[in-house]
Amino acid sequence: MTLLRRNSTIFKDMFSVPPSQNSMTATNSCTIIPKDGLTDETPIRLGLPFTVRKMDALLRWYYRFSPEFPMLSSLISILELSTFLDMDIARAFAIQALGAPNMGLSPAYCLSLGLSYHVSEWIEPAFKDLMHTPANRIPAEDFVHLGPLAAWESVTTACRLEAVQIMKDQGVFEREHEIFSNALVKLKTFEA
Repeated sequence: MTLLRRNSTIFKDMFSVPPSQNSMTATNSCTIIPKDGLTDETPIRLGLPFTVRKMDALLRWYYRFSPEFPMLSSLISILELSTFLDMDIARAFAIQALGAPNMGLSPAYCLSLGLSYHVSEWIEPAFKDLMHTPANRIPAEDFVHLGPLAAWESVTTACRLEAVQIMKDQGVFEREHEIFSNALVKLKTFEA
């Protein structure tokens, strides 16, 4: 508990609350049971996003139970819970490990993780990389990472950028500029 208290403001606050005087709770059937957290049989239930697998990944990293480097799923669990629990050291580790080039995360996955867990330094580069990827070259799993709205926005934005580049290559903007300039000259002549 000391490690958790020292590394998380959430746990520090939770563990600083003194236990209540009444350590038992009566149920509707008049059965008396201990309150959550007082025994191993009545643990504190934290709910989402906590799962045994995610907490196990976080605690294995903190307590260094495993000499092996955490797998991708464990790193994402560490990032998620450390963000939620305000655990700066674990969060920095997960961000650095997940951001390493050898992880090979796609731009879409980096964007999804960056948005989900507030990793601002991943968002812009991932978005730019994604915009430079032709829509037909984005794997289906990346659309799953992005979700329907972000996937739609990224594909339509990439298509618009491609259309603008084609128009630029064909000189459309120069011709429009020339037409607009001629119209302004005629308008000024008309007004004079």
